Amino acid sequence: GINAEYGGEMVKTLLVIECSPNLNWYATFEGVKLHGEEIIQVEQAEWQDVSLCSYGRESGVVVTMKRAKNPLKGTSQEKQRTVKIDFVLLRSVSRGIHHQDSRNLLFGLFHANVPSVNSLQSAYMCLERPTVYGALLGIQQKLGVKKFPLISQTYYPSHHEMLITPEYPLVAKVGHAHSGYGKMKFSNQQDFRDFSSVCALHGDYVTVEPFIKWDWDGRIQKIGPNYRAFKRTSGNWKGNVGNMSVLEDLEMTSKFKNWADED
Repeated sequence: GINAEYGGEMVKTLLVIECSPNLNWYATFEGVKLHGEEIIQVEQAEWQDVSLCSYGRESGVVVTMKRAKNPLKGTSQEKQRTVKIDFVLLRSVSRGIHHQDSRNLLFGLFHANVPSVNSLQSAYMCLERPTVYGALLGIQQKLGVKKFPLISQTYYPSHHEMLITPEYPLVAKVGHAHSGYGKMKFSNQQDFRDFSSVCALHGDYVTVEPFIKWDWDGRIQKIGPNYRAFKRTSGNWKGNVGNMSVLEDLEMTSKFKNWADED
């Protein structure tokens, strides 16, 4: 809408949910206009600083953000603010450890059908590991095993079923957690049985995959018509743990592009 703060020009408000508070999206979008006409007003926050209410089609989503704990200097993070948002740049998982759970806020964005990158649908699917694997399996069933290879995975809804496993060594992951949390490597049946007795104290599901001695893992990005591939190497067998990871660009091959085009 029209914003007096910007001299009466047309303004679109972009909400950036960012897990790395030192990244400055205000600077990234400074001076940028949509189609050369509408100013992009950035509001950046972490999930824990956000509250919202969705009024559906009539008024969309109104978001209130607390003053950031360590605000980016010279930005609106230095104060509390309330805005009506037009678009979301989603760069943080909606559920983590230490009781971090922002699913109800994600559902509020769904309620008003707010456009988003990453998509709200992908954020919803990534709330739980089995739904991610099921979606990947669907792509494999469509393209075939050779065109879309997929690491096998076993799912146990509770400790009671943790009897038959793939060959050892294997990697077990507890529940929904990301970033290497709840993940352990096992070399024999006895250790895995001890692990299952620990799982009996909680209500989480467990997924198990064969342990693969890896050189690097790859990531593929698709944003609109733009594609990017990069690889990550690490000295830790959990490649996404600690500060040992190194990122390098990869050539965007036709195979990578075909994978990214599947949704």
